[in-house]
Formats: sequence, C-alpha cells, structure tokens
Amino acid sequence: MERGYFKSKQLTRDYHTFCPNPLRMLDVMVARRSWRKYREGKISAALETQLKNFIKTSSNLRGCTEKELLLVTGKKQLPGIFEAAYKGFSGKINPWLRKSGTAGLLAMAIHKRPRHEERPTAYAFPSMVVQDTVLWLTEKGMGTVWLAGLNGDEMAKVLGLPFDQWVPAMIVFGETGRSPSGINLDNMIYKSISRKRKPLQEIVYRDRYGQAFDIPEIMSQRLQVNSSVSVTESLEYLSGWKKKKKARSPSQLEWEILAESARISPSAANKQQWKFILIQEKALLRDLRGLLKERRTLGGIIACIGMTSLPLLERGLERPFWMIDLPIAISSITLMAGALDFLARVYVDEIPEQQVNSLLQLESDWRTVGLVGLR
Repeated sequence: MERGYFKSKQLTRDYHTFCPNPLRMLDVMVARRSWRKYREGKISAALETQLKNFIKTSSNLRGCTEKELLLVTGKKQLPGIFEAAYKGFSGKINPWLRKSGTAGLLAMAIHKRPRHEERPTAYAFPSMVVQDTVLWLTEKGMGTVWLAGLNGDEMAKVLGLPFDQWVPAMIVFGETGRSPSGINLDNMIYKSISRKRKPLQEIVYRDRYGQAFDIPEIMSQRLQVNSSVSVTESLEYLSGWKKKKKARSPSQLEWEILAESARISPSAANKQQWKFILIQEKALLRDLRGLLKERRTLGGIIACIGMTSLPLLERGLERPFWMIDLPIAISSITLMAGALDFLARVYVDEIPEQQVNSLLQLESDWRTVGLVGLR
C-alpha cells in the first residue's frame, strides 16, 4: 500500500518524485484493477446517493442521457440480470458472474442500430461515463470490473429496455474483501493477464503516426500544480471549458503523465489495440483546430487512435471494441488533465475523420476515435 492505494501496475517512472503534493489521480488509476470476486453485501444509502449524483454529473459532461446508463443495486434484481447475461455462448466467458457477490452494476443501454455502423460513436459517450464511475468507485475503495462478454439482448429484456435497445457492456462493483496480493484464481488471472501493459514508447507518438515520443532517462522538471484533486473535483473542473483561460502547452513531464493515464486504462481482453499521438506542433494544431471549428486556442491535442481490423475469428462481433476501449482511455486522459490544471474537451462526433487521419499520417488499419483538446 502507498498513500492508501494498492499499486497494481508498473509505471514508466516514479512520477511522485516530481510532485510536491501526492499525485492522487495517478494513484487512483494505478490502484484500479479488474476484480472478479466480491464480498456479499450492499452499498450504503449515502454512498448510493453520492454515486447517482456523480453519474449525473459525468453524464452531463460527456453528453449522455439518463436512459443510456442503468444503475442497479437491488440484491433481488441482480441474480436475474446476471442469469440473462450468462445465457448463450457469449456469457460463458464470465462463468463466475452469477456467484460474484457484487453490490451493483452500471450498464450501458444503447440503440441496436449502431452495432454495424461505420463509425458507431453512440458507444463512446456512455463508455466515458462508466469509466469515470470506475475511477470514482476505486477512489472510494470499491472493486470493479468491465464486462463485455454478455448476452446484451437477454439483459435488455430483463432490464425492461425497449425492443430496439441492448446492453453492449457494463461494470459490476462491490467490496472485494480479499487481499490484492493473495493466492487465489482472481489474483492469478489478474497477474498473468490483466495487469500487463505495453511500454509507453510502443503506443505513444509525437505529432504524427510513427514519429517517436522520446522519454529522457533523467527528468529535471517538477509539477507546479495542486495535484491532489479528487475524481469528482477534476470532473467538475472539466465542465468549465468555456471559461476564460490562457492556453498552455504540456511540459514533457505532463505529456508523459497524460499518456501514462491512457496506457494503464483497461481494454477488451487487455489487448490494448490503441495508440496516442501527442500533438504540439503549432502548424498541425492550427490545421486540426480548423477542421474541428474550434475557436479557442489549444496548447496541445491528444489523438486517440484504434486498430479496427480484426482477426478472422473476431469478425462479425457486434461490439465495436475500438469505440469502447478508446473512450475508456479518453476518460482517464481527461480526468488526469483536470488534475494537472488543464481544461480538456473531447471531440468525437465533430471529427472529419478522413481528413484528420490524413493529417496524422495514419496507416490504413488505424482510425481516429477521438481528439482531446487541452488548454
């Protein structure tokens, strides 16, 4: 334990040595891990009220409606929902779900139409809200896990959703009641699969695809911001995008921390089929601002790109994981940006994708999911 948080993943460097205050947001992100077993129990009424308020705040920021997210904490309802999620082949990858002892779940409720759309952005915004909530729950000491291997149609029936909606993904949460380093199947799966991350140099570029992002061995910079803000405080700060604020460019240290927050985010089967381009070149920032019709000066942009080509066995999947995984990372990036005193705006629907892909010189298998503007 360090500062009250379990250290679940290895970072590129010890960023705490560069901060006069605890880097609380990074601690929370490092502490987050996928828990598959929980202690029987339910959350308190006070915590549930706080959770509902947080989800509402996040939904307002991310552009979601209340109908796109379903919070369930009733112990009588959960077994039936899990039974539905388990039906058929897809649910068999989560055989522990029905007996996991969770305190609740937060499900995405999406229209069926975007399942096979060419750019299914409807998945992006609720994915950000759910990941915001994951980090909020982690900060509160709760365990969580993302689940997408579900029978979303059967879940929709049990949840009473309209016939044209389904559940592509959800999180379950609860008290873990176990040592994060003990010997059990949950921790074995976590240590052998879930915690591994690709090196920062492998997934991060500078300004354009393929252009190396150098990571110096010696770092002399220091963070000069109040880096001890909470998840809720960061989210509330991000809602002030329209405030008057002079744009500033991230330092090398801040770029690294922002990229690190994306690197340690969860992804489907931990495949990490993503890359992040940190953009600071003035001419490129100007061109991207023009394409986005952004009037405000930006100090930097992070392009979040995903691989959309799938192996033969995975083709035909109804879940466009690239439009779920990258928004999960975008949630982490923006919350970290808020903690570092950057205002951040996410562009997804506004992106003229072919033009952006061309500017960034992306290879054909890669597509821009979202851009994060910083100022």
